[in-house]
Amino acid sequence: MFQCSRLVVRRFLRQLLRQPLLIAGLVAFPLSSFANPTAHYLKQAEQRSLASQPAWSDLLHYRPGMVGNKKQSQADDPAFFISPRGATDPHAELDASIKALFAPAPPDQHFSCRFPARTRWLTQSLDIPPDAIPPASCPALDSFRQEINAQRISLIFASTYLNSPSSMFGHTFLRIDNSKQEDANLLLSNTISYAADASERDNELMFAYRGIFGGYPGVTSIVPYYEKLKQYIDMENRDIWEFELNFSQQEIDQLVDHAWELKDKNFDYYFFDENCAYRLLTLMDVARPGTDLIADVSYQAIPADTVRWVVDKDLVKAVGYRPSTSTLVQSQIQQLSQQEQHAVLALVRERQPVQEVLKTFPDKTTRARILDTSYEYSRYDTVSAERSREETAALSHRLLMARARLGQQPSLPPPQAPAVRDDQGHDTVRLGARAGQVEHRDFIELDIRPAYHDLTDIPDGYPEGTQLRFLATRLRYWTKDNDLDLEELTLIDINSLSPRDRFFSPVSWKVAVGAIRSELVAERPLAPYLKGGAGMAVKWFDGLLYSYLQGSLQVHRDLDQGYALGPGLQIGWVRQRSFSQTLIQLEHEYFMEGNQANHYELSVQQGFRLGPNRQWMGSFSRRKTDQNYQSEWRIEFRQFL
Repeated sequence: MFQCSRLVVRRFLRQLLRQPLLIAGLVAFPLSSFANPTAHYLKQAEQRSLASQPAWSDLLHYRPGMVGNKKQSQADDPAFFISPRGATDPHAELDASIKALFAPAPPDQHFSCRFPARTRWLTQSLDIPPDAIPPASCPALDSFRQEINAQRISLIFASTYLNSPSSMFGHTFLRIDNSKQEDANLLLSNTISYAADASERDNELMFAYRGIFGGYPGVTSIVPYYEKLKQYIDMENRDIWEFELNFSQQEIDQLVDHAWELKDKNFDYYFFDENCAYRLLTLMDVARPGTDLIADVSYQAIPADTVRWVVDKDLVKAVGYRPSTSTLVQSQIQQLSQQEQHAVLALVRERQPVQEVLKTFPDKTTRARILDTSYEYSRYDTVSAERSREETAALSHRLLMARARLGQQPSLPPPQAPAVRDDQGHDTVRLGARAGQVEHRDFIELDIRPAYHDLTDIPDGYPEGTQLRFLATRLRYWTKDNDLDLEELTLIDINSLSPRDRFFSPVSWKVAVGAIRSELVAERPLAPYLKGGAGMAVKWFDGLLYSYLQGSLQVHRDLDQGYALGPGLQIGWVRQRSFSQTLIQLEHEYFMEGNQANHYELSVQQGFRLGPNRQWMGSFSRRKTDQNYQSEWRIEFRQFL
């Protein structure tokens, strides 16, 4: 039986060898698919519609164009593309990428060296075996990966900083940790951040203008974490939140490789949408396809909002908190008695001898607490008052030497993390529906404020005494007259109330620019205005009592000489609590140039929290312009979204 079968096989082989064309076809068929791998995989890519895949759009940062279904990449650097049409043609860029993948190139110039994240996605999507790609030498990429050595990724949020237009809404960046870095030495980790490449000669106003209208290129940079903390925690006194992401090692590798692709590539920077937070969302979308964080961005990407979206997508594994130097010092001071606080001031402000100050405190633990607080306060005072290191070096040395002689003593507890994080406050877009009356004339209003926070908003998750309003718009409909008026259009309104005490002496300030109905003319024309001032605030009756010396300018053809300019005084008290919010304000403006007039206004506002994103507000104001009096009351429902 076995011999019979072997005989049949021999006859089959003999007949097969007599058909050379058949043999050539059988051999050529499997080889033909790989004799030209580029053509094979181009065909596979077309059959699988890879150019239309969301992951390919994320890698190339394609977004829907202004007309039709045409896509446009947000990358503004030709070096980011292989095809000359790559910025607007996903198919052309995909074809060019596949061709480049199989083409030889010098070291560091091969497609897989320049675009490792795209290479990984293409090889996985097309089932390309590793040995099918020509060997490539990538020393720069290898060095980058080795230096980063990413094992964990954290999204870092630095809180609001009103003194800089680029950081008014906070700032986000990524921290990359390796397996050898525990909590004790995370300062040595690297960070990935995106920011405007602004000119050093531009002032803050120019930066704000060009940032809003896309006047700067945005670049992705990689710097050590300790440099970021020095800037945010020590110099700008901003608290830091650390959100460790639950990415797998493969997702982390893809994110780091895409960061390499973005490194030193230009993307136009826009203050409201294509900003630091937006670009990080695109990185996370590339790392974990299908997350689609960018879908949550409409016309703005405020950092606190983007953190909310990351948390809502269940991307966060753990949350950490780092208090700023200011927060740390305030916490330590509050834990000292009045006598101990006097000792700190005597050591730091008056430069009294250490032993002379401490002789009234025999307990070593108390002495250690005073010295620890004095040292931290002297460091804060050096930075905030912009003193030279040489000026305070001798004091720091005396404090440290005295502290060392006390040996190990219990230290003051560190500041507790706020009960509500910045990302857990109310949403930043606010809609308000109002009904009210002005001198027996009824009206209803629609209030729209795209960003960010008012003094009378629900305060949870926002810094006390902070107001930052952008593009606030009020439309008023007079029910009896059947008239619709634009009551207010405020481009920007900033109010920074920083309480003063014997340890801290910050200056409170405010500025507002926009157009508002002028009370200086009976017809109430919509007049462009500019208002600004500086003053002080103090803690008083569970709130902030503040006063401003200010100046006001209104411009309109109905005003005498077309404008009104003059100084003013504003006094107010605000109490911001989770359940209720109160604002009482008295203002006097003396317009002494142009349209001369005296304007007084007393206003009272009271709000109540109905939920995390709902609020009820009632208000009353009494105004006097020269000899004309006017009263107004309103009730309002606010919805944050």
